[in-house]
Amino acid sequence: MLPAAVKAGVSFSDFWKMTIGEISDVLEYHRKCEEEREKTETRRAAFISFWGGYYSRINVKMPQTVVKAFPEIFGRTKGGGIKAENWQECERALMQIAANFKKRGAETNGGSG
Repeated sequence: MLPAAVKAGVSFSDFWKMTIGEISDVLEYHRKCEEEREKTETRRAAFISFWGGYYSRINVKMPQTVVKAFPEIFGRTKGGGIKAENWQECERALMQIAANFKKRGAETNGGSG
């Protein structure tokens, strides 16, 4: 546990003054920060790859967006759908679909919808 705590930024002297719970909290926070950093770096690499490919393409059909090019990186399924565990995003997408449907109905009915 000491090597992991030192890697997380805890000094050797502080380590011996901390409780197991405090050390666990520091390690958990460090783990979450590292996951977020890695996720950010992966997304940055996807954007660089997408736009590099987009501007250097020669008669090649490219996906319309970086999310369509790398769906798994952005929490989508391989087919581009929203994963079930991302229920907030599903809800936003359904609300947008409903709003578009309602707008189309109002346009076709002459404004009464």
